[in-house]
Order: sequence, then structure tokens, then C-alpha cells
Amino acid sequence: DNGVVSFYDPVTEGMRLGGQNYFAQPLSDNIGSNFHYSIMPLWSDLRNYSGRYFTETDGQGFLRYNWENISQFGYTDRLNTFSLEIQPTGYIGINYQLINISGYPITAGMVGNATLGEWQQHFYAPSSQPVNTGDITNWSVNETVPTDCSDPLNNVNCPGYSQAYFDQQCSINALYSPSCPGYSQAYFDQQCSINPLYDPACPGYAVAYYDYQCDIDPLYHTGCFGYAQAYFDQQCGLDPLYNSACPGYDTAFYNQQCSLDPLYDEGCPGYADALYVKNCTDDPLFDSGCTGYTEAYALKYVVNTSVEDTTQEATVQEVTETKAEPVVETVAQTDTPATEDKTSPTSLESLSASPATPAAAAPAASTTTRAAPSRAAPTTRQALAEQRLAAARDQAAQAARENPDETAEAMDSADSMEQQVELQNVVVGAMSFVPGFDAYGQVTLPDA
Repeated sequence: DNGVVSFYDPVTEGMRLGGQNYFAQPLSDNIGSNFHYSIMPLWSDLRNYSGRYFTETDGQGFLRYNWENISQFGYTDRLNTFSLEIQPTGYIGINYQLINISGYPITAGMVGNATLGEWQQHFYAPSSQPVNTGDITNWSVNETVPTDCSDPLNNVNCPGYSQAYFDQQCSINALYSPSCPGYSQAYFDQQCSINPLYDPACPGYAVAYYDYQCDIDPLYHTGCFGYAQAYFDQQCGLDPLYNSACPGYDTAFYNQQCSLDPLYDEGCPGYADALYVKNCTDDPLFDSGCTGYTEAYALKYVVNTSVEDTTQEATVQEVTETKAEPVVETVAQTDTPATEDKTSPTSLESLSASPATPAAAAPAASTTTRAAPSRAAPTTRQALAEQRLAAARDQAAQAARENPDETAEAMDSADSMEQQVELQNVVVGAMSFVPGFDAYGQVTLPDA
């Protein structure tokens, strides 16, 4: 701000100018070290109210520092415009365009290390001396030192500086430019170090790829971290019945059992229908809608009842004959032979006990008539049962006559005494079979 440009110490590389002591001093007074290594175009007490500071450069070492319409401190109308130019050749020039300072001292010059006497003062005015444009003239220093270009990097103006600088940067880091030798390999190594998955040829690619796949999906390999849990979750997702610990296992197991057998639980879909079918299977008489109900009903309540009724009637007849009423004898005096009563059956015992006697030769005899026990007419069910029983026995007798060996085996394998007796009656009936003899109505009555 106060018209001074300060540089770093070339030895310690430390900044010298601290900004304090803004009142200009004669350089001959051996000023403090905070002003060493400075160029002072117009050292005074200045302040920017409406002007500007700016710097120009070409990037090759040329610099120009500009103060434009910078005021004296406390006076906005006392404007000052000046500049400092530095060239890489060593030239230093100061140009004054507008100066208006009064009441403050002014110093113009340069300082290296003042303690070593490295200073040069071009102008000094005490605070009592007003300074205007024309009182201070432009000044410059042109102590050009021959440039040593034994190394092109010594100066940007040396021939070959650009190539030398390029080579220097490439040697430091091949990634400095794609044109550097070894750039491709350096770039490859850099990318591989950042991410081994950059290329399959990168060191550590296989491990990095494995880890990458495991991160995406633990099921990628059995060695992936979390594989066991991921596999368990996958299987449970496919089928909750995979393990009893799977979410939804209880519901899935229940549904499975119901699908296999609706009778597994009362809450199963179709339980009522399945139970109805089971009851009908176990007993067709469970309900009139069961398949086979009609046949089962007829077999149980028609045939069995008929057989029972027949057995009961036979028992009643036997008891009645035992307790028969007194015999009523009727003596009929007749000269004609007795007439055969074909309505009464003749026992086999009577036929075999006496030889046949012609009816005409029979002497007159008294006839004794025994009253037969009365029997009620069979019911419809009884008649149907007798017909079925007679048909079954006729069929069994026919089979026994045609296959006696099988009938004998059946007798041996009969489960009960009643079955053996029944089969024996069939065999006996077959053995005494005489064609046409069935007309006599030979019947085997079951034991009461």
C-alpha cells in the first residue's frame, strides 16, 4: 500500500517486509531488516480510496506493478500514479506519471541486505518538503549480468530451455505429459494402484475381482463373507420348508400337510369334504348320499333281517312241534285203497325203511292225521332273502360238483366253524345230486 515491493530473502526464503514503520526513512540510516530486499518506487503513507493496484506479466519473467490514483493518507484529492517494471535481463525501471504528496516523507530506492551496505537511494524528501510531478524523475537500473546457459535450465532465455524443462519434468514424473517416455506404463501403474480392477493385468486383480463379486453377491462363492447366511436366505425365499428356522416355515408346513391330507387339521381347506368321504368309505351307511349306500343298506337291513327272520321262524316251528297239540285221529272206513297225498313231503328215512307197495294192494286201514304247525306267510323281505340264499347255494353246489378239489381246499381254509359247516352242506348236496331231484326242494336250514 505504501509504494513498496518486497521480495523473499534469497538465503532464508523468508518474507522480510512486515508492513510496519510506514513513515519513509533515508536509506543511509541503515533501516531495519524488515525492509531488506525491497524496491521502493515511492515509499510514503498512502491509501487507496478510489484507485487500484494491479500487476502485469508475460509469464516469462516480465513484471510490472502499478499504482493508479492512490491517495495520500487522509486526502482523497491528492492522487498519485506510478509503476515499477522488472525484466528477466536484470533491468529495473520506475516511471512517475502523477505525484502529489505533502506533509509526509518520501523515499525512492532499492535495498538488498542493508547491514552489508546493499542499498541505493535515488530520492528522499522530508515531511516538510511537498513533492509534485516533476520534482522526482524516472529512474532505472540496468546491470545486466551475462546469463550462464551451460545448463539450459539456468534461464528461460537460454536456448533449449523448453526441451530441457520438459525432459526435467518427465524425469521427475512420467505422467507430466502424455508425450513423456514411459507415460503409458506410468499411467497404467497409477490406475492399477488406484483400483486393481482397472485392468485384468493389474497386480492383485484376481483378489480385487473376487472381493468385488462377493460385495455384490455373497453367493458368488462359498468363501465369500456372509455366504452361509445368503444361501440360507435364498433357500428360504425359494421354499420356506427348506428349514424350520425359515420365515414362514410354520405356515408353509401347515399348507403342505393340508395339501397332502385335508384331514390333517380342521382348519385345512376341504376338511369337511374329506371327512365326509372318509366316513362314507369307512361306512357307506354314514349318510344316504354316500356312494354304495343303497347296496350297503340292502345288504345289512334286507338280507340279514331276512335270514334272521327265517332262522327265528325255524326256531318257532321247532318249538311249536315240540309243544304240539294232542293228535287227532280220524278213522275212516273205506273199501278203496288209500290215496297218496302228494302235497306232503315224504322223508328219505321212510322210503328206505320199507319197500314200495302197490297202492291197489293196500288193505283198508285206519288213517291217522297229525295237525301240522301253522306258519305265517313270509314277508317280502324274507322272500327276497330266501331267493338270494337259494341262488347262492345253487351256485356253490354247481361249483362244488365241477371243482371238488377247490371246494375241499376252501373247507380247509375256512375262517370259522360256521363257514366249514356251510361248505360241508354244499358238498353233501353235490354228492347226492340226482338230475331232476331239485324239484323236491331240498333245502339246508342254518343252525338256529
